[in-house]
Formats: sequence, structure tokens, C-alpha cells
Amino acid sequence: MSLAPHYAEIAAKLRRGLARNYDGEVLMPFLGAERLTAQVFTCYLLNLPDGIPVAGIERGLIECEGRWGLTNPGSERNLVWPWAECQAATVLAYMHDQRAYEHLNRAAQITSQLGAFPEKVRPDCFWIGFYYTTCCGAFAWAVNSMLAHSRGDTLSILPAAPVDWADVAFTNLRVAPGLLVSAEARHGALAHLAVTNDSPAPISSKLDVPPRWLGTNALPEILSLAPGETWTI
Repeated sequence: MSLAPHYAEIAAKLRRGLARNYDGEVLMPFLGAERLTAQVFTCYLLNLPDGIPVAGIERGLIECEGRWGLTNPGSERNLVWPWAECQAATVLAYMHDQRAYEHLNRAAQITSQLGAFPEKVRPDCFWIGFYYTTCCGAFAWAVNSMLAHSRGDTLSILPAAPVDWADVAFTNLRVAPGLLVSAEARHGALAHLAVTNDSPAPISSKLDVPPRWLGTNALPEILSLAPGETWTI
């Protein structure tokens, strides 16, 4: 998609300005910043499908580690921001990294008796902002991304499922740009996979499934679906 000339001019200036914020391969919060914040995970997700260099994510996972989980560095450092854990899980799922579940599980520990996420836990252990919508949405995004997601022209199935997940099933998970994905794995092998084009236009995608799930199943090099068409194994 091409931008209108005045937008293209602004975008070019933004890219030049953003390039100055890099410290080697790490995108810093601003020019001259000495440490990262948890927004490094947000930056990766907002720049999909390309993301940002992985070096920034690895450094962010270290520098943003607090007493209870991922948070922002600083003198008034909160014990944990659950949404940061969820966003890190989503990023790691897009990286096909099984550490995604570790961070998703850490976020799940920071909930009320009713399963409500807080915005954060302060340094004095006070939980604030229950039912925080950013965290609720980020948790759902992380789970979905671990099960199936698209990136550019590639559809990834179970890209970040932990090795101890032998039995997995989900139905009609909606994946961009208009796909419905259903899958079932039993005893560590894919028993069923269905992909439906739920959009009004044809869709072609590369299929990416980790070899450990495939068993004897063979995948097409390119999956091409007409509107309403379903492919299954």
C-alpha cells in the first residue's frame, strides 16, 4: 500500500528520527537513553510483521526483570506489570520461542481470586487497577499467538507451545488476514488441522508447523484458499 505524498514525507522523517534511537541493534526509548523500558515489547508488536531486532527483546527481558516479574526500571520500580509479561509472551510466540509460556504463566499468577488482572503491583505490594483491559487483551493475544498466528505471508501453527503440551485443541481461532484455524494434537502429534478462508477474497499462505507436531502429515508448500474454502488434514 502506497502512502499519499504528504504522509510519505512525514513517515520518512519519523524513520530518520527513529534510526537515531538505536544503540547498535537495540532500539532505545529515546536518543541517549541508558536503559530499556517494558515498551520494547510494545515496539516489537507495533512493528509487525517485521518487528524490531531481537537483540532489544533479549536485553529487555534482562533489564526489565523486577522482584515479581517484568516491570519498568527506575527508582519507583513497581514489582510487576502483568501486561508487560503478556506482551513479552506474545513477542516470544512470534519469535517461535518456548519461553512464551513461562511469561504467560507468570502473568497468570498475578490475578485476584476472581481471575482479574491488576494494572500493576506497587513497591509496597499494593495491587492497583483490577480488571485492567490492556492486560486482559494482552493475555488473550499471547494465548492466541502461541496457538496460531500469521506474519506476513506465513501462517504458523503451534509455534511456541511448550514441549510438555502433548494434547492441545482449539476451534475457529481467527487469524489475519481472514482465516479460521482449528487444530487438535494428541500425544504430541497433530491429529487434525483445518484452515478456512472466512474473507471475501482469495488467500495464499505458507504453512509453518514445527516438525515435532507433524508426525506423518505432509503440508502443501503454499496453501491457497478461495473465499469460504476449507483445507484439512
